[in-house]
Amino acid sequence: MEVLHISPHVGGGVGSVIGGFFKESRDRNITNSLFCLDWCNTNFNDISSTQSKFEGVLFRPQLKELLVKRVNQVDVVLLHYWNHPLLAKLLSENVLTKDRLVIWCHNSGLFEPHVLPKYLVSISSKVIFSSSCSYAANNLQSLISEFPTAFGCVHSTRNTDQFLDVAVTRVYKYPLRNLLYVGTVSGSKMHPRSAEIFSDLSKKGFLITVVGGPGHEKLAEEVRSLGGEIEIYGEVADVGLFYRNADLFIYPLRSDHYGTGEQVILEAMASGLPVVAFDNPAERAILQEGGGVLASSVQDFCSNVVRLSFESLDIIEKMSKTAIDRIRSEFDVSRMVNQLVDVMLEVSEVEHLKIVDCSTDSQSSNEIDELALYVLHSFFDGEDIVRENRDNLSLLHNVIYDKIRLLLESRGAAERWYGFNKSTPFHYQRFFPENIHLTSLCERLMLDA
Repeated sequence: MEVLHISPHVGGGVGSVIGGFFKESRDRNITNSLFCLDWCNTNFNDISSTQSKFEGVLFRPQLKELLVKRVNQVDVVLLHYWNHPLLAKLLSENVLTKDRLVIWCHNSGLFEPHVLPKYLVSISSKVIFSSSCSYAANNLQSLISEFPTAFGCVHSTRNTDQFLDVAVTRVYKYPLRNLLYVGTVSGSKMHPRSAEIFSDLSKKGFLITVVGGPGHEKLAEEVRSLGGEIEIYGEVADVGLFYRNADLFIYPLRSDHYGTGEQVILEAMASGLPVVAFDNPAERAILQEGGGVLASSVQDFCSNVVRLSFESLDIIEKMSKTAIDRIRSEFDVSRMVNQLVDVMLEVSEVEHLKIVDCSTDSQSSNEIDELALYVLHSFFDGEDIVRENRDNLSLLHNVIYDKIRLLLESRGAAERWYGFNKSTPFHYQRFFPENIHLTSLCERLMLDA
């Protein structure tokens, strides 16, 4: 079977998952090709077993033509979806074939602006969630109820062998004092009181290591201002040593973050580290069956860390074993690949009828304005808003400005709507700088910042 992968870019967690699929699918008679819409630097050279790799597709007309040609030649197109301006643009151009298109969603779809538009169902053979938490997406409830076979779930995971090797030699020493956080260091994903959490634990005698960026230096300054101390490393090529030296893995993310697979939780579990995380949907989907503790509040988070640090080693080792066993049985990359291959074989061999038409004129025409594209992919009611205001872009601009201003009233919400990535209006404006409506929207928001 020949599979064409389309991704906005390759890097971080999704990059490691795609790489794991390529490596594991070699023995399953799968030929892979990868088309990155943007320039792919992080992890791009680590992608193995591809017959062909292309980057900057939407900036190189000849590669765009090649993509369109290849779509009609392969058995299946696996589109790695999250809210990205270039992917929104590609989908608006109707170059993908429904009957051989599987959309694998790498954002939960639970919180704006990282939604899963309803129209994805009407343009694909199957929409696959990368976490079971996505079944709770409020804009998809009627479709999931009426057309359950249009959806599926394959939890995304990377190859964890190197982390399982770390677990083999792990020896716990009482009390547990070495805490580790690995992941994105940014207000768009971390809990708004992360600095307070780190400071509180630091002052209780814990040694805290933070691996990841880009906001690690700012976080360290905030922790110091609160009387605590953390050791920061920014982005690193190999995190294995950090897992080896840690006792507990802490994961304080904001409640409305966009993640699903949470590869670093899986790495920690594979390394034999008990995890303390907030009781958020994606974390709950992984940890509710064991291997960690889910906290209900900042105080509860810190209390659980302290409690585990003085827990008997028998209990800690039991948690560690549970975590490792679950990685091998539930979050194994071979299991993920087998599940995806089963889905792709189904859609490549069976003629699929259009089970539901929830499309709107807004995404079916390549004349759609980039502001409308942003709205369509960023709001639960985006399709309705675009349908009602498509012919009056100035009115659409005002509707969305008012909507964002209202959303900004909630604590910590600014991190979701400002910045030049992570599906903000500024992210879209960066890729479509000539769009006067996006530019005007961003200018108005900047005046309010």
